[in-house]
Amino acid sequence: MLLMGGCAGTQRPPVVIGAPTPAQTEGQPQVTPAAATPSPLAAPSPEGESRPVARVEGDIVITVWTEPRRLPVGGGQAQVIVRVLKRGGRPLPGVEVRIASSSGTLFSQGKILTTDARGIARDSLTTTQATSLSVVAGGREQRVELLLGGTGLDD
Repeated sequence: MLLMGGCAGTQRPPVVIGAPTPAQTEGQPQVTPAAATPSPLAAPSPEGESRPVARVEGDIVITVWTEPRRLPVGGGQAQVIVRVLKRGGRPLPGVEVRIASSSGTLFSQGKILTTDARGIARDSLTTTQATSLSVVAGGREQRVELLLGGTGLDD
């Protein structure tokens, strides 16, 4: 089972992916097939080869957000933060993460990142326009949007 959280500041509740019990799904949103589909987002490694991120077996919770949540008109730089936890809330270190963006430049250049001891992986995005981010962590994909038009502060 996989729980996916939305961007910080959004009202979207986590989505449960897998085969939860009826008690676990009571009051929870239903799973859509697109959210449950693993995506490798293969990109060239430093050696020029492409490979998917390693899949993590078992129940995990993936949360993705940007800081700031919204960039000012004209763009700027945002941190993309990915947190991977085990179902019980313990951090999951060593999970492979790949981030792709529809526009702008990622510091990682789409290479595989790895979560630290706190279950966190970070990348930096520089963009002049609204951007769709696709994050694959542990073999599961999540998408978030980074919008323009805010103050650049966490509003």
